Amino acid sequence: MISLVKISLGIFLIGLSHFKASKSARTAPEDHVLLGLNETARIGTDLIVHVDSLIDSRCPADVDCFWAGQAAVTLSLSKNAETQMRRFYVAGSALIQADSTTVQFDSTQYRIVLKDVIPYPAKAVNQLNRRAVIRITKL
Repeated sequence: MISLVKISLGIFLIGLSHFKASKSARTAPEDHVLLGLNETARIGTDLIVHVDSLIDSRCPADVDCFWAGQAAVTLSLSKNAETQMRRFYVAGSALIQADSTTVQFDSTQYRIVLKDVIPYPAKAVNQLNRRAVIRITKL
């Protein structure tokens, strides 16, 4: 009986994790979106954001480095049949402001801000766990 409960719970958890991993984020404009490599979010009803690359070469928090490093994120922004690509950077130093740009599709403008890449590197953190924190505001 206990084995059946464990098996059922295991199947449920695997199904739940698959559902969570395969869904796309859907947010309203002016929200923060948290996306990993090759993940996609729909902003409002028309803007689609996709993370094409996410590279983090920031100095790990538990290491002394000569250079603070940086994280780089390439986004594909799509609306209707048009796609624009933008590359953003976050420096390893907290003293530098978030990278941002404005994109325009037809007559609508959006402000895109890369707020952070999390988690901050440590020796044991896997690159696959990285997420870009992106703020998108419809202007």
